[in-house]
Amino acid sequence: MADTTKEMGSALFEIYNGTSATLTYRETSYASGTFVPITGILKDGYTLQRAKLWGSDAGRSMTGVYSGTLLGIFPKITLKVGRTKLNATDIKTLSILTDQSTADCYFYDPRSKLMVKKAFYFDDVTPVVVSISNTIKYQALEIVAVATSKLSY
Repeated sequence: MADTTKEMGSALFEIYNGTSATLTYRETSYASGTFVPITGILKDGYTLQRAKLWGSDAGRSMTGVYSGTLLGIFPKITLKVGRTKLNATDIKTLSILTDQSTADCYFYDPRSKLMVKKAFYFDDVTPVVVSISNTIKYQALEIVAVATSKLSY
């Protein structure tokens, strides 16, 4: 069955708010059960890796020929958010969204030129914090999201 798709909106990546709370990101509130568009992605801050997963029969023969069963292509996305300064509320919301064990997300797929919906888990989430005169400022947040199932076109 093909993945659910839609036309691109205001962001390259959206995370489903599967919490029971209304969350605020970039001064806009998002109710539980809605998608939060992750805006403010830095220039060159959206990377889509099409990671191939091979079966246990994969490998090189003694003659150097590679063969095996391709099990699927799993999207792995790295986002760098922070085109404008992130405030403490933005960081808290992104932390709550990425602390979910998995979340449905829409991501931009250049192959289909559409937003594709898949479940993701969030591998690494790294805030870039700077301290100026004992005041904490958030310069950026890097998010790594890995799809829980293969792409299906």
